[in-house]
Amino acid sequence: MADRRDLAALAKRFPGVLRELELLPDEAIETRTAGIARALATGVAEPWMTWLYELHATLAFAIAMKTALGRRPSRVRAVAWARAREGADAVEDAFVDAVLADGRPKLVDLALDRIAMRHEVSRERIEAALFPRKNRKSDVV
Repeated sequence: MADRRDLAALAKRFPGVLRELELLPDEAIETRTAGIARALATGVAEPWMTWLYELHATLAFAIAMKTALGRRPSRVRAVAWARAREGADAVEDAFVDAVLADGRPKLVDLALDRIAMRHEVSRERIEAALFPRKNRKSDVV
């Protein structure tokens, strides 16, 4: 079992990973491991791999933005920071607004909505693929 420092380092590098580890049944972890091995061998990624990568990257970006800009930055400053970090077309202004909004949803909800929009896939499908419940078998991993 990993100690607290290892888990903290993992969570810092891949925001959201502790939720995954908590929610994923062992069978899903084994299935994902086999899927990653196939992807490495064939060069073909499954959709959940892209979604999971984007989830971690989006959460890391949102956390970095909030940390760098502090409390209540101006919209102009926030959008400029996001564009400088990610590129002018890489981050939607609406996403920046949502991350900084008072009473905003959880960052993971914003990230899942953004991934669903970008891939034209339902958020429910993405959630089922990324976070199958331990008490049911997942047919989408």
